[in-house]
Amino acid sequence: MKFTANLKNQIILITLFALISSVILFSKNNEENLKEDKPKDKKVEKKVVKKPAPKSRLSSETNTAAPKPPKISDKAYNILNNTLVGPNDIPQKGIELKTRKWDFKMMTKQVEDLTVDMNFADMKGVSEKSFRSFQYNFITPFEKCDVDVDSLLNLKEFTKCLKTDPYLNRISIPDTKFPLQGSTIKFKNFDEYAKILYGIYDDSRMGKMNFYNYMQIRLFTFSWMKCSTGSPFIEEANFECAMEKAAGWKTMQRNQARALFENALSFSGSVNREMDFVIFSDLALSVRLYGKINRKEDNVANKNEMDLALDNNILPERFNQKTIEYLFTLSNDSSNGNSLGIDLISFCFYDFWLKIFDENARAVRFNLNIAEFIKANNHALFPAGMKGSIKLIPQNVLSSASYNMFEDLNKNMKPEDNHFMKSFLQSNEQKKKENEQWSLEQARGKNAKLAYNEKNTLTNIFNILDSEMIGKINFYDFGAFIQMLHIFTKNDPNNAKGRLVAGLLEKEITGYKGYPIMSKTLLARSKRLKLINTDLYMDFASLLFMMRIEDIVPSHVRRMDKTQMTEIELKNILSHVNRKFIPDSHIKHCLRSSPDADKSIPVYDWECAFTNTESSTLKFYENSFDYLTSLARKMKLGPTEFNNKDFGLP
Repeated sequence: MKFTANLKNQIILITLFALISSVILFSKNNEENLKEDKPKDKKVEKKVVKKPAPKSRLSSETNTAAPKPPKISDKAYNILNNTLVGPNDIPQKGIELKTRKWDFKMMTKQVEDLTVDMNFADMKGVSEKSFRSFQYNFITPFEKCDVDVDSLLNLKEFTKCLKTDPYLNRISIPDTKFPLQGSTIKFKNFDEYAKILYGIYDDSRMGKMNFYNYMQIRLFTFSWMKCSTGSPFIEEANFECAMEKAAGWKTMQRNQARALFENALSFSGSVNREMDFVIFSDLALSVRLYGKINRKEDNVANKNEMDLALDNNILPERFNQKTIEYLFTLSNDSSNGNSLGIDLISFCFYDFWLKIFDENARAVRFNLNIAEFIKANNHALFPAGMKGSIKLIPQNVLSSASYNMFEDLNKNMKPEDNHFMKSFLQSNEQKKKENEQWSLEQARGKNAKLAYNEKNTLTNIFNILDSEMIGKINFYDFGAFIQMLHIFTKNDPNNAKGRLVAGLLEKEITGYKGYPIMSKTLLARSKRLKLINTDLYMDFASLLFMMRIEDIVPSHVRRMDKTQMTEIELKNILSHVNRKFIPDSHIKHCLRSSPDADKSIPVYDWECAFTNTESSTLKFYENSFDYLTSLARKMKLGPTEFNNKDFGLP
């Protein structure tokens, strides 16, 4: 019994121990399982709730290759296979190529223009055949030139394209092989030629040409080749033919085409009445643009048409509302029947200069500062004749001493034989040089003091144009500068003298007729030239100053009487335009009684003061020229002597 009881106790203990062990083991296993599962659950929760880290997002994007930009040919392929099903489907359905604005760096209006070229001449709409032909003739050659496949041609690609493109390389480039043509534009090499041509078609000024620009040069190349032999120059008869094909609108009259050609010659500078492809391209772009503006084709584009073209993105970026207003201010002339609009020749003239203006207006849009103005005057297309007129502006440094210099009769008269011998010698000398034209440049000789200083000269001109004295000029100011420079150069062909008689200038400006049309209101200002000695010679800068007084004065006169200004206002303007050393004695008779008796402020009649200032300045220039002439030609003067000689002269 005792043994049995002990056995029972042992069994119970063993069973209890086993039970406890199993419980402990189970609890350990369960705890380990919980430790393993718990982090997994948290990790999953983080993936669901927490956003991916920026690092992992960037790395995933980096690893993904950027898709290649689509080609124009790819888009054309889609149109051919998915859109085009009949000969008239493109204009009816409004195909994808037409409706996209910036797929290939082209504006909507540019793409709309291109759809016209997709047609065959004998079909009203676009067919699959014509579209495939367009792709073969135009899209494919463009893409061969577009090496980096960005749907744009940079200068390097364009330069190479001019050589390799079978359609563009047909036109010869002016070089030493054609020395007799006399073109103003002297191309140093092929790269310079390509750069100038590239600048003409890059009307967006972003250093890129899109497919639309490529189509433009293709059109003008085609027009040129159809009407000429592909030589570097085109004659007047062939010009009419080529411009008709390039214009894209109703055929212009023969006399209109001739006037257009004649006006463009002043830019090309050709002595043989021939035009190079660069000038032709620039002109053709303006003619084609004019046709888009003047939809009624009556050869007079009015302001409403210009405004409408601006609103519809037909006008290039060089135009804005103010530019249009300036354009009509410069060209409006009721006496010539164009009071309501602007003719083709005048538009092309002003657009030529607007392109040069816009290309250099970078710091402040639609304005030029002094550095940009100087750069514009050195533009490759700036006519050499006009540059010559500027280079012949007197380079004297004006001082108070300048205005005291004068020519007088020599009081110490020489013996009789000196007079007779002087006349004899002069007649012989004159006989030898009777055909010689004597200019300011010749009178200067090699004198370093009087050598042409571009920066000083153009700065003085810029200040005359900067009527508000704010350090910038707009297109109206620039256009007025070009107008006077055009007339001055026209009356001094080949820059023979560099100075013209005031009376002649007054007659030529007030009686100006022809093209480009200039505002009679602006030209009427030349009547002021009658207030100075009409026999005095005038350089271009002096003429410009006299024609700009009405633009300068209103910005500085505060008085109710707009004909008068205070001494401070007057001297401030004179200082701005390089006339600050004019002695008071030269303008004292222009003083008027001051309405403010208490303050006794000196008041001047500004027109009297400005004309007298310029008259005195011109007298010094003439005395200076005579003195330089006597030195250069080693003349022995008898009765004539120079008194109070300016210290700036040799």
